[in-house]
Amino acid sequence: RLSMGEKIDRPEQVGGYPEVVSGPAPRDTDHDGMPDDWEIAHGFGLTDAGDAIGDADGDGYTNLEEYLQSLVDEGLTPRPEVRGISIDRPGGPFTVRSEASQLPIVRVGGDQRSFYAHAWFQDEVRLEVSTRSAGRVDSVYPPRIQDRVKVSGTGIELYVAEEGARVFDQGANGNRLFAFFDSYPQDSLQLDDDNVIDAGRYGIVGNRDNVTHKLQAALDAAAKVPGGVVFIPSGDLEIDTVRVPTGVMLYLAVSSVLYSSGKSTDGAMILFDGVENAGLSGPGVIDGRGDEGLPSAAAVAVRNARSIVLKDLMVRNPSGPGIEITDSRNVKISRSKILAVGERQGIGGLHFNRCESVICERSFISGTGIGISIQASGSGGAVGRTRAISVHETTVLSTGLGISIGPHSDQPIQDVVVRDSDLICSGQGISIAARHGAGGIEDVVFKDLTLDVRPVAGDPETGRPFCVLNRSEGPLRHVLFERVRANAWATSDIAGSSSWPIEDVRFWGVELTAGDIARSDPQPLFRLRQVRRPQ
Repeated sequence: RLSMGEKIDRPEQVGGYPEVVSGPAPRDTDHDGMPDDWEIAHGFGLTDAGDAIGDADGDGYTNLEEYLQSLVDEGLTPRPEVRGISIDRPGGPFTVRSEASQLPIVRVGGDQRSFYAHAWFQDEVRLEVSTRSAGRVDSVYPPRIQDRVKVSGTGIELYVAEEGARVFDQGANGNRLFAFFDSYPQDSLQLDDDNVIDAGRYGIVGNRDNVTHKLQAALDAAAKVPGGVVFIPSGDLEIDTVRVPTGVMLYLAVSSVLYSSGKSTDGAMILFDGVENAGLSGPGVIDGRGDEGLPSAAAVAVRNARSIVLKDLMVRNPSGPGIEITDSRNVKISRSKILAVGERQGIGGLHFNRCESVICERSFISGTGIGISIQASGSGGAVGRTRAISVHETTVLSTGLGISIGPHSDQPIQDVVVRDSDLICSGQGISIAARHGAGGIEDVVFKDLTLDVRPVAGDPETGRPFCVLNRSEGPLRHVLFERVRANAWATSDIAGSSSWPIEDVRFWGVELTAGDIARSDPQPLFRLRQVRRPQ
């Protein structure tokens, strides 16, 4: 009753019905009532519906009841201490645990011994990393990330308090684990906002149907709304090529997967072409099905565009380049991951050509060719040169070159900065090579790097940490390597030509650890030819 003595018989008398916010159902592969993300985080199988009635912690409550209780405990938005990213075909020689959670692991990079795990976390978390096979985890780097680390059994125990990649080694010639941690995003998407279009309204459901035309219709509709966002709910979908219009953000839910149909047009799955102020955001997955022999296509391509944001992407198993940026300005790539799965050559990686003002930060880039390629090849387009490229706090894993600047420099390549990053590669580490064109390469800085380069068996020219080469008709000058720690299995070449010598190349505070280069028939660490003012 009210204080006035009246009977309550209408909801309006007590404020009306509460607003109930709905959303897409989370992905549940085995239909056992427990979402995939929750099962992965707690070490359950995604294809075993019977684990719902199990009691993993022996407290008398089933696993399904534990999940339902977590909804109440977390206010309908469950956020465990560490939430693993769903990875297709998981498996590997490492185990990563946080309390009761176990993270999935997948082999990446094509070298047979590199593995990857990824998780979201909040606050400080305690992790245990150990091996499933013989041997032990005997090191973790980079040292600049200040974790509390101690040896525990056959593994390592550490407390993670900041974002970034940790690399765990199982001995000099053993396996290697890249574990990437991101803090939970602070800006969550609200489906009831006027500018957000739920792709489910266009008949898009996660049953692996080809939704190219439906998704394009949703994107075109969002272009008519200021600040339009298209939200892709959880589930497996398939696309040919979709084009993101000007002013639109495409957002992938945590358990959504966009698979390539193998019929991509214009050489890309998701394309930004001639647009501006647009973006693509995860944490959902873009899967190119590269190990299934599909035609080569970039997972994401940005062409003749400006002011593009690519954030929290998970590109998995691409059939061509992971991310390709051409003739574009003001592009930012943040907290994104490119996982080259399988042994197909020349896939993955991050590729720039004739771009200006591009940033790649806090990302993981893997490829079975070049990790990061920076060129100024060809002519025409909106930009016509490559300038102001910044890569920082990024880990690069490749079975070819780690970072390549050149060899095509038809137009100038200027102002490239790579810092606070880690390169792990087979073949060669860093190549600045102008072999073609007259544009030249100028003002390049590599600072505060760890460079782990390994030779390819039977190829004496591999294992080279640095190559600076000018065979073009333009200048190559003002190159700085500062505070770089690297190993060397072959002599680093610094060589210009008689008509265009290299000018002003500096190695400041560089530490080199010699491999086979220091054994029988020792070779020099550096070979300099036609170089002016080296330091």
